[in-house]
Amino acid sequence: MNDAIDIAAMALGAIGRPVRRKEDRRLLTGNGRFTDDFSIAGQTYAVFLRSPHAHARILQVDGTQAKRMPGVLGVFGGRDCLADGLAPIPTARSPRPDTI
Repeated sequence: MNDAIDIAAMALGAIGRPVRRKEDRRLLTGNGRFTDDFSIAGQTYAVFLRSPHAHARILQVDGTQAKRMPGVLGVFGGRDCLADGLAPIPTARSPRPDTI
């Protein structure tokens, strides 16, 4: 069984103190790099459309017009993703240096 954690004892001495972060200087001086800053050969982009209504049940999406747009490589719905066995998409802070 897990031992109880005394949160109050852990926080003692930490409350009210600044949190030192190693990324602050880079971001505040304009030297931050974000995923949108990278351009890799053959790179494509994805757009995810979500319902503006919380807990909405989406019964059908017609992607016909989207498929005809120039540059569109594919339009996929939930059923397509399930059929392909797609797992959740992992996120990374930035591409690995060996891929740039």
